[in-house]
Amino acid sequence: MKIYQKIWILLKPFWFSRHCIFSALLFISILAMIYLLVEIQVWLNNWNSDFFNALEKIDANKLKNLVLWFIGVLAILIIVQVNKSWLIKLLNIRWRKWLTEYYLNLWLKDNQYYYYLLEHKDQQIDNPDQRIAEDIRMFIDRFLALTLGFIQSFSMLVTFIIVLWNVSGTLEFELFNQQWKVKGSLVYCVFIFVLINSFIAHFIGKKIRHLNREKQKSEANFRTALINQQTNAETLVLDEENHNKQKNELNQLFYSIKENWHRLMNCQRNLEYWQVLHQRISAVIPLFLLIPIFIAGKINIGGLMKARQAFMLVSNNLSWFIFKYDDLAEFAAIVDRLYQFHVAIAKKHHNPTQIGEQIIIKNGEILLPNKFNLLNNINLSLKNGCWLYIQGRSGIGKTTLLKTIMGVWPYAKGLFIKPEKIYMVTQNSYIPTGTLADVLRFPSQGNINDNILISTLIKVNLAHLIPDLNHHHQWQKILSSGEKQRIGIARVLLKKPEWLLLDEATSHLDEESALTLLTLLKQSYPQMGVLFVSHQKQIAQQLADSSYHLEADQ
Repeated sequence: MKIYQKIWILLKPFWFSRHCIFSALLFISILAMIYLLVEIQVWLNNWNSDFFNALEKIDANKLKNLVLWFIGVLAILIIVQVNKSWLIKLLNIRWRKWLTEYYLNLWLKDNQYYYYLLEHKDQQIDNPDQRIAEDIRMFIDRFLALTLGFIQSFSMLVTFIIVLWNVSGTLEFELFNQQWKVKGSLVYCVFIFVLINSFIAHFIGKKIRHLNREKQKSEANFRTALINQQTNAETLVLDEENHNKQKNELNQLFYSIKENWHRLMNCQRNLEYWQVLHQRISAVIPLFLLIPIFIAGKINIGGLMKARQAFMLVSNNLSWFIFKYDDLAEFAAIVDRLYQFHVAIAKKHHNPTQIGEQIIIKNGEILLPNKFNLLNNINLSLKNGCWLYIQGRSGIGKTTLLKTIMGVWPYAKGLFIKPEKIYMVTQNSYIPTGTLADVLRFPSQGNINDNILISTLIKVNLAHLIPDLNHHHQWQKILSSGEKQRIGIARVLLKKPEWLLLDEATSHLDEESALTLLTLLKQSYPQMGVLFVSHQKQIAQQLADSSYHLEADQ
């Protein structure tokens, strides 16, 4: 897909929504200020001619008036320029807020973030956190800067081409024994000059887009690895070999950043050589071309300076592509990454699970994302008050079966029915930031009073945490793996589901403690239907009312 098509797709969600009306007014206001700045620049160009003419004639009164006028126009210029920048920042944050919420909604809706990670383990679409946090910000920043900059440059270009045509006069020269007259010669010269330079700039800088894309990817990979190292600090510090391996991996990732940086800076250096040369040449070309006319007395010093300034303004604005080539290449890389993310999270997934009165599976078939058949011919049912134990070798697909019942694993066929009030506890319970009370109430934000929370902590043998119930801590790091699993069981006691799925929910506890906790569950809610996976044989023997054995080719 062409880059402009990708940009259009990324622009549509915000600019075609009902929330964009105020932002559209902001954009129109910014365009009005750009027009005013162009008009001020035209006045300054005329002022420049009048000033040098007055200086040539040593006209003190006119010089005094010109200086006073300049001060007044300068004040207007500053006010317009500063407020234009302020409005751009206001438009930027409004757009970023809306677009971030839009992509967060897509990311979190219907478990899309989970499917995204399932389907992109190959890292072709990497670092979704950076796509939302960084790429959206950079896309909006660059789009506004480049679009508004282009509009201003184009307005200046059109305006000063007319000025340059008028001040160029007629260039007369003899060639091939014939007299030639070219009206508006400077306009033709500046177009030829910039066209040649643009082709050369593109040839020099065409690798920058790819290098910018690689730069963003390598920086994100390095940041993700650092976060992973911090998250698993306790595991790494206990094993010197793992510690050294992680250090080598981080060094290798940063080496990729360094290598990419060197290639990018070399390309940018070569492009900058040409940009600086282009800028310096454009400052003297009009003088060389107009010197014969000036010597012939057909133009005064003010006209000469006016023509020089007009030529430079036309050249600079016509050379917008040359001077913004690096920014355009970076913007194209950002668009590529954000568009990839947009397509990936917009993908719809089939939910094979229906809502019913109990858990039923008939002729169930479960596949992997690559369409490999994991399990087939699954037939089971679970009634209220029954505990069903799922057996099978490690890796057979027991956890995937529970995910399919919950409706979060889309790669399944057959009849899967689950009750509406069902809850699942996994091996690793999610611990959010906040107080311990918030951790216990998660995901519900209901008003469960502290007395109930305290009573529940006592039941799951976490009484030592009661003094910190309303304290903010990094509970994800403070709690041990066993304590996190006790938190998971505590949530079940608080939530009181009618149906429960347990996936190795007590694997980090000794069998006696695990049996005590799950017996508490069974006694507290005798009508609750429970389907559980566990490698703790004592639990299966004492709590299961029946069992179901999974085999690869059943």
